[in-house]
Amino acid sequence: MLKQRLLFSHPMPANFSTLYSWGSSVSYATGQNTTSAITLPTAIGSMSTWTKVVSFGGNAVGYGGFAIKSDGTLWSWGDSSNYGTAQSTTTNIQIPTKVGTDTNWIDIAGFGGGGFALKSNGRLYSWGESANYQTGQNI
Repeated sequence: MLKQRLLFSHPMPANFSTLYSWGSSVSYATGQNTTSAITLPTAIGSMSTWTKVVSFGGNAVGYGGFAIKSDGTLWSWGDSSNYGTAQSTTTNIQIPTKVGTDTNWIDIAGFGGGGFALKSNGRLYSWGESANYQTGQNI
């Protein structure tokens, strides 16, 4: 039986403008454009107006994060080896990078090597590591 921990997004306070990260930066997991550990909370770039944020990570599969901005855009960073960042590449994403052009994302969740996101129209999307059908897509 597959045991997978799903990490749900966390709403940000209305005045939240800067995203901070720290910890292991394996595969650029902190979004800090480094693979060196970040020992203190450090701002990720200068982008603002984040509304939701979640990390993803597993034992041997992928580490990184997802965030939604107030304009409804989805952003990701970290390990893309199994397309875990929802980007159309297997190259690790070093800093928060916009996923596509849609502006109607409302919620996100992460799991070891991928994630799920919900749009305002009620459609659920998934991506990433699916060796054990984690994405629910029968592939």
